[in-house]
Amino acid sequence: MRRHLAIIAGSLFVASLLAGCEKRPEPAVDRDALTQQAQVEHQALTEAREALDTRVTGALDDAADQVREAIEEADDIDEATFEFED
Repeated sequence: MRRHLAIIAGSLFVASLLAGCEKRPEPAVDRDALTQQAQVEHQALTEAREALDTRVTGALDDAADQVREAIEEADDIDEATFEFED
């Protein structure tokens, strides 16, 4: 008898544990909305990257022009300084 009570008590204990572990419903996810949002954010990042690339390229071109001008001025100074008359 005692053994039967222990089995019944154990079964009730396991049943109470399983009752607390019921699967909860998953929240509804709108995959289309998430996909749309990701595409919009990706497009915004792409546009920002292109704008930054344009600005950086322009700045590098300006710097290269300044370096060329400085080299030309240095060449002019060297030519004027080291002119020798025969």
